[in-house]
Amino acid sequence: PSTVTLTQPFNIPSQLSLTGGTTTVYVDADLTLSSGASALTIPTGVTLHLRSGATLTSYANVTVSGSLILDNGTSLVMGNGTTLAVSSGGNLQLNGASGNSSIVTADAASSSYTFTMAGLMSASYFQINHAKSAGLSVTGTIQSMDHGEFHYLASAGYAITLGSAAVIPATIDSLSFFDEN
Repeated sequence: PSTVTLTQPFNIPSQLSLTGGTTTVYVDADLTLSSGASALTIPTGVTLHLRSGATLTSYANVTVSGSLILDNGTSLVMGNGTTLAVSSGGNLQLNGASGNSSIVTADAASSSYTFTMAGLMSASYFQINHAKSAGLSVTGTIQSMDHGEFHYLASAGYAITLGSAAVIPATIDSLSFFDEN
């Protein structure tokens, strides 16, 4: 397996290409994919791991076919009109801690993004903010979900939409829903 650690903040104006069969990229500082950047795809076998304090801001679509891990105190900030898609076989982990959530949000109060989850998701001490009207749209498997908050729900929208193929745990604990709009 190979690993790469990004320790300095930087901006990607064009393309971030992740490859390798068992590659892990650790992000320890702010990483921005500019509005002109190509969509970010995390392919099967690749893990993009945001470590405490890091923010990934994407003004392009993000597709997770491998693994995307957000540790406590990290943020994934999506640009207006973009899509965060966890594909079948993809894995999203929101691993926050009490008082130090992992956050998926939009880049501005007036922005929203589409969030589809056809793969696997585990989420603890997390926030999902400013998602479009379907909210977190699940057709895959939520392995665990606890101590989460959903903020800034779309007008006449939902925090979570479960498709007919969605699998959820028997117990989901301590979720809060806030409609600040």
